[in-house]
Amino acid sequence: MKRLPVAPLLVAALALPAALLPAAPDEPKTVPGGPAEPAERTAPAERRDGDILRKIEDLLRTRQDRLLEQVRKIVDQELRRAAEEQRKAQEERRAQAEKAGNRAKDLGKRIQDLKGTLEQSIARARLALGEPPPKPADAPAEPEEEAAEKPARPAVPEPYRKLMQAMRLYESGEYEKALGGLADAMKGLDAMTTAEARRYRADALYHTGCAHAILGRADTAFKALEKAVRAGYRNVDKMESDAELDPLRDDPRFERLQRYARSLKG
Repeated sequence: MKRLPVAPLLVAALALPAALLPAAPDEPKTVPGGPAEPAERTAPAERRDGDILRKIEDLLRTRQDRLLEQVRKIVDQELRRAAEEQRKAQEERRAQAEKAGNRAKDLGKRIQDLKGTLEQSIARARLALGEPPPKPADAPAEPEEEAAEKPARPAVPEPYRKLMQAMRLYESGEYEKALGGLADAMKGLDAMTTAEARRYRADALYHTGCAHAILGRADTAFKALEKAVRAGYRNVDKMESDAELDPLRDDPRFERLQRYARSLKG
């Protein structure tokens, strides 16, 4: 057999297309620009993407849990604060109700004391006028012949009668009507010169001031009370404890009025 020259064979081999050459055992059997690599080559990238997504999800879940915990803390704090405010409000309402109850009891006691003082004043006025004291409701009626033998009672002066009618209106809480009656009674008392009339006029002025104080007329009340003191009203202890003058106690004029009354009392 005849041998071929080696050099022409090498030249021919080099001139062959690369696709016809035998592939090396450790190189891929694909040509450039051919089909994509097998699936086993892309699996690591997919795993990396999945790991990244899981990490992002874990991070978001952690942040969400922290946010929810903060929201729960804020809600708990607000609920505790609202409950504390409600408790304080209830305690304040209870304290105010108790204070109002005590004040009402004290006012009732003072009203009873005032009624007792007024009844005593009316009794003294009747004695001064020569009227007998009122009989008890269960007292037996006098025989007609004995009643006829008694001398006629002296007439009650009109200013006194008007004053008693005004004080009945005052006691029943009809202060506007009482003010009219007191003013009418004082017109008659001004014309009388007895010490009894002057004392009743001072009492009428004092109750006029109390009525105006109850009705919220502070200026008019102070004017009437000052006139009462100048007219001879000297019951400073009553002025200090009289609940009907409570609307005036925070006014600086009230303390000046008390000092003035004490100075005249001596």
